[in-house]
Formats: sequence, structure tokens, C-alpha cells
Amino acid sequence: MDNVASKAEEERPTKWYGQSTSRKEIPLGELRDALPEFELRTFGKGSNSNPYMRQIVRLAFGKDNREIPVSAVSDRYALIQHKSLASWLSNGVEEFDSDDDELVAQVIMSEFGERIKLIVPLKKMDRVPVSEDLFEEPNLNIYRPEIEIVNSVDKTLALSIRIRWRRLICLNGMFTYNDDRLRLIHNLDWMSKASIPGFIKDRMSKDSGVFAALELWKSKKISPSQVLDWAEERLRNDSKWTVGNSARVYSIVSTGYCGRVGKVVGRKAHLSEYTVSQDEKVPGLNIPLKNAYDLAQMLTWIASDMHSVEMQDETTEDVPRLVEDFLNYSKKLQKS
Repeated sequence: MDNVASKAEEERPTKWYGQSTSRKEIPLGELRDALPEFELRTFGKGSNSNPYMRQIVRLAFGKDNREIPVSAVSDRYALIQHKSLASWLSNGVEEFDSDDDELVAQVIMSEFGERIKLIVPLKKMDRVPVSEDLFEEPNLNIYRPEIEIVNSVDKTLALSIRIRWRRLICLNGMFTYNDDRLRLIHNLDWMSKASIPGFIKDRMSKDSGVFAALELWKSKKISPSQVLDWAEERLRNDSKWTVGNSARVYSIVSTGYCGRVGKVVGRKAHLSEYTVSQDEKVPGLNIPLKNAYDLAQMLTWIASDMHSVEMQDETTEDVPRLVEDFLNYSKKLQKS
């Protein structure tokens, strides 16, 4: 099933910690040769060098013949090349999709290549993760696992890998179960010896805890009015969500449509006072919302539309906490 949302075809996001990004799709077998290479050098020259520091330099890459310094690091910093990620990915997925020619990596990279995100969808492992009788239209709830690796050579990010399940109808990046992620620190003293290919093979051979959460959310009935109250009283004051995005929640719950948010003078204006253009219908969403699963889908839809890579990741990963916060809030409303 390749019925996916139109927003996935846009060139988004454009920034990653303030830097421009590029987005490409590259066959997994060609990925290693398509990634930049870095070199660890002394920090300063001769007697002017700092023995406790090193610099990371991006070597000539593609049509750019420059050697660009991208970071200053300590002498205990463990450089992990982006090119190694391609080899680890290929080795990790060989049991589940042995034909590398069919696997395509989505590559998001910062301007000088210091930060990179590689996403490899495994089409042959699509599944409907929860009981079909819980869905009005089961064929709209096919999920696809993705192997996602993030790395940096400038100290902004640890090397991390996670397995995420993406709902194809809306391409929402669902949260990652704790056991489905691995994080490695760029430090010679702390660097884990865990095998990334081994981690992929181990986790993909087991059932993820994500599906139990989806099943639970589907059983939790909610009302649209509770969501509107929660967005006004709780979500708009959450440090990770702007008032504008809370207004988008209000709009989707009320109309089923999402778009750009107009300006309202005054921080305390009610969310209903914000004008939200009805640019597109949120795909695969029940209107009115029926259960906590619908709430999670709506929140991940908005999170996936954030304008920076870091905000997309942070807010999507935060969805389980927000759903739990809503359920606790709704209980208090019922008791009062």
C-alpha cells in the first residue's frame, strides 16, 4: 500500500539546529559512497596547538572541493564516520530484506554534513499492528517499520538508532518503544561496544511494545470537548508546544482540517480566536475523535509538520506523554 499523504512530497524540514538541510533518496547499496568523510586533526598548528583539543574537518565532498572545519572536540572524542552507518544498516537488514536494490534510504543532512539522519523503510514487513475489529477501515491502518539512524560529528547529537512504525495513510512517525532504541556516546571512555547490526536483527525479530500501546489507546474512549478543554488548559502551556500548534489541535478537532495559523494579539487569547487555514484534511483521522488512538494520530500529524528536524523528533517522541496527560486530565474532568 503506497497511499501516502501529500505533505511527504514537500521539501521539509528546512532547518536543523538553524542550518539548512538537504534531503535525498539513495539506494542502500549506493549509500556509503554518497556520504561525506571526516578527519580528526590537531587543534592549531605546531607550538600553537592545544593538546587537549582536536578539530573535525569535513573533506572534499561531491562538487565541493573545500575542507571545512565543523567542530572542536576533546582529545577523548570518538569520531564515528557517517559512511560506517551505511555498512551497519546493510548488515542489519539483510535477514529481513536481502535485496539491497529494493531498499532506499532517505537521507537528511545538514549543510556541511556534520549531522545526518538515515531512514530505511522495510516494505516487506508491513503489518496491521492491532486488532482489525477495532478499526472501521483496517486497510487504512497498515504500518511500516523504519530503521532510523542519527549521527553527528560536531557533538550536537549522540549516535542513535531506533525502530519506528509509520502509519502509511498519513506517514505519521509513531513513537519508539524504549527497547527499540540504542544510543552510543562519542567518547573513548563511554563508547558502548553494542553492535548496531546485531541490535537491528534482535529487535526486528521481536514484537515491539508499540503495538500494545496502540491497542490500549484504541480502547480509551474520549470526547472532542475534552480534547478542546485539554488543549486550552494544558497543551498550550506545555514547553514543547507553541500556542500556534495548540490552535492547530483546536482546528483539527473542530473541523478535521489543518493549515497555517494567523496571528492573534495577546498571549492569553482563547485558542478558538486563532485563525487556522483549512489547507488540507488530516488523512486517516476519525472526525469527531473517538478514542486516544485518534488523539495520538492527530498529535503526531502536527509534530511531523514542525519546521525543524529537532522539533519533529522531540515532539513526536513526546506523544505518549501527552496522551497520558490527556487521559489523566479527562479523569479529573469526569470527577469534578
